[in-house]
Amino acid sequence: MTATPRPWSLRRRLTGRVLLLVMGGWLATISLSLAVLNHEMTEMFDEELEVLVETTVLFMDTASEGGIPRMLGVETNDGARVLRIVSSDHAAGPAPWPTLASDGFHDAPGWRILRRSTEGVVIEAAYSANWQREETLEAASALLVLALPLIGLLLFGLRRTVAEATAPVSRLAAEVAQRKPDDLSAIGPDALPDEVLPLAIALNSYLARIETLRHSERDFIANAAHELRTPLATLRGRLELSADPDAIKAIETVDALTRRVERL
Repeated sequence: MTATPRPWSLRRRLTGRVLLLVMGGWLATISLSLAVLNHEMTEMFDEELEVLVETTVLFMDTASEGGIPRMLGVETNDGARVLRIVSSDHAAGPAPWPTLASDGFHDAPGWRILRRSTEGVVIEAAYSANWQREETLEAASALLVLALPLIGLLLFGLRRTVAEATAPVSRLAAEVAQRKPDDLSAIGPDALPDEVLPLAIALNSYLARIETLRHSERDFIANAAHELRTPLATLRGRLELSADPDAIKAIETVDALTRRVERL
């Protein structure tokens, strides 16, 4: 048993594939944007650490002797950012990251630290990687919310565009459906796109072949009727001259055949 093919819509298929292509490109752009955003956020936070450390260094340089007699620690309430000022005369207290041996930026599990030494004091400023990740996700979420109206506009515009692109096919189908059974005239190629024009040309060629066959059929019937008319007239004349009763009755049958030939 042959399976019946499932109906499908050119408009829906075209819309779906274009939408998948656009959404794929959009997702790739979002992924790239997130990577760039994360890089820019890291640079911004690093600059904030540099400003904080430089400000602390300037304060240390201008402070009087004995201004920092012990280790100072300043931590935000949520623990997202930490500032430690450690005097070289005192042992360093516990920190959320391992002991650092050199100045500069360091990456520790869950932290990004900037270390700077000055006037017998070590300054360490850090921010939490989780806090940076949350800030990046918030910025990305805001970007996504702003993009949602654009997605809706894209869907609306895509449906309108596909509908306008496939409108010539619908018009061609409507024109063919409205034709009378004996209308075999050619379809005008006006306002047809290049993709639909071959269909109209093929249909016109098909209609031309049908018209040729119909002409041949009419010519054959006309010739056959003409060829039958003369023998029937001769046969009727001979039957009229006959005195046989059966021959006279046969005249009615010949007249019926003559009428059918006339109709042809």
